[in-house]
Amino acid sequence: MITTIKTKNGTTIKVHNYNDYQTFNKEKKQQNEHHNEQQIEHQSEQIKDNKLNTTKELKELNTLKEVVSDSDNSFKNILNIYQQNIEMNPSQITMQKIGQDFDDYGHEYMKFAIEKSALLNNHNYRFIDWLLKDWRKNQLTTIEAVRQYEAHKEQKRAYSNQQTKTQSQSPYENMELIEPDEHNLPF
Repeated sequence: MITTIKTKNGTTIKVHNYNDYQTFNKEKKQQNEHHNEQQIEHQSEQIKDNKLNTTKELKELNTLKEVVSDSDNSFKNILNIYQQNIEMNPSQITMQKIGQDFDDYGHEYMKFAIEKSALLNNHNYRFIDWLLKDWRKNQLTTIEAVRQYEAHKEQKRAYSNQQTKTQSQSPYENMELIEPDEHNLPF
């Protein structure tokens, strides 16, 4: 048997049982052949066992795939919603972040955050991430609580905008502008 070992300085070739190859002793040759046959039989048995184990592992994997497919479908649903409304081809980092947030927040939170972002015409995942973190910071545990919170924020924003408009009116806004007569100008 010959083995090769790669080192920093090059490749080393090692010949096992060198003496057996140098002598022409028939007994040793027959012993080696018998030993080689036993090794081949042993290796073929191991291969058969590995095939059986591989078959079992494949069956187990198929079972696991069926179990995981339900949760995958909801993740695929979120990913489809994101691609349709926010970004068609998200980067790999964004995909990883979506997966992490999906695991952390769940299907309903992700769906609502994506929809809210799309309705506000904000096509960036950072805004969705900010929404999710804001909801967690405010300890909103149900999607209904999130909806109420967002509706309350929208009412406050609308009231604030209305107040700003009334305060920003100029005192001269309702006055009539009188144009001077061109003939009476001093120049």
